Formats: sequence, structure tokens, C-alpha cells
Amino acid sequence: MRQWEVDLASEKDVKRVLKAFVDETANAKTFRKTVKTSKEWGKSATYQFGVRQDGQFVPHCYPYPDNLLGVHGQDQYAFWARCFELDLQPQVEELVVHGIAIQANEHTWEDDETPFLLKTAFLLALEEERYIPRYTELLQQVDLDHGVYEIDFADTIISQYGLLEDCQDLLAFIACNSQHGDEMLDEWSGDLIQHFKANGNVAAFRAKFASNKAIEDALNDIFESGRS
Repeated sequence: MRQWEVDLASEKDVKRVLKAFVDETANAKTFRKTVKTSKEWGKSATYQFGVRQDGQFVPHCYPYPDNLLGVHGQDQYAFWARCFELDLQPQVEELVVHGIAIQANEHTWEDDETPFLLKTAFLLALEEERYIPRYTELLQQVDLDHGVYEIDFADTIISQYGLLEDCQDLLAFIACNSQHGDEMLDEWSGDLIQHFKANGNVAAFRAKFASNKAIEDALNDIFESGRS
């Protein structure tokens, strides 16, 4: 496990660690090799942020806000929350972009259930809506057949922002590509009916589902039921 030692009270130190993380992940092929061979990573893309006390590494922990109670990796949340306080979203986005490249050729995991940097991309999307596409882009590269948190994260993002265009794209991708996508589509069916009754342009939304005939048919059934 990679243990990043960082003083969260020090803006300089937070920036130092974030830059080091960004730099270390800049080359996807090199990073994957480093994870497999270096002592620091120990063959797993698992990492923590914390401090060393009495020779022991102690992870930082922030209490989660209510909408994140189901998110694992509290020590990670502490660091990313501090980055956002310091307006380091662009640098975090750069890290997520590196994560997308890392996942593109070989699935890389933080643990048995979490693709590398998934939680980071999720928290970034919650911070500002303009980063939602980065979360969707990362999902496009990970193994959704073994996903655990991806749908819950997407649901949280859509719940926060509503059915704006980027959230529609996220919903469509999850619905068409995840093993539980039909469940998510069903969960949002009532909101979809109300949204498009008020805003129209159903055809453009339906086109986002063209890659999966079964899900497209399910979507059509939703809108047909909304007419009755």
C-alpha cells in the first residue's frame, strides 16, 4: 500500500503530495509497472494519506457529509476535501485524467471492489458539475461487470445535480453498460417522466440508449407508461 505522508494543515505540503501523485501517474505504462514492482505500492494500487506518529502510519480521517455515508476510504476523503478547500480541483482533474489512461489498457484496482481513482473522480464530480464527464470517462474504462460502488456513486451525482445533460449521459452509460443498469433506469423512471414532460427533447435522450436494445426498449416502456 502506498502511504502518502502529508500535513493537511500545510497548504504547501498538500500541494507537494498532490503534485507527486500527479507526476507518478503521468505515464500509464510506467505507473502500472511501478505498482507491480515497487515496495512502496506492494503490487496493489491501494493508497492512504496520513502522518507518521511513534513510527506508525496513521491515516487522516474526516467525517463524511450525509450524502457520502456509503463511501469507503475515509482517509482518502480527508485529503481530497482539503484539496478542494485549497481550490486544487484542476490538479485533481489532471490526476483523474491520468487514471483514465491507466485504466484504458489494463484494469487497475485500489481493492477488490474499487477501480483505481474511482472515488477521487466521484468526489471531484460532486465538487463541481463540470467534472461529471470525467467520472463518466473513467467508468468507460473500468470493469462494470464487477462494479460495486459505481451505480451508487452515479446515483448520488444525479441526485445532487438533477437530470442536466451530463447527468443524462452518465445515466445512459450506466444503464446500457452495467450489469445492474436496468435497476438504475427503473429507479429514475419517475424522475425521467417528470423531467421530460417539463423539458421535452425526449428523442435526443432516447438516442443515448441506442447501444443497448433491451435498455432502449425499457426506456420506451417508461415513457409510454408516462403517457397513460
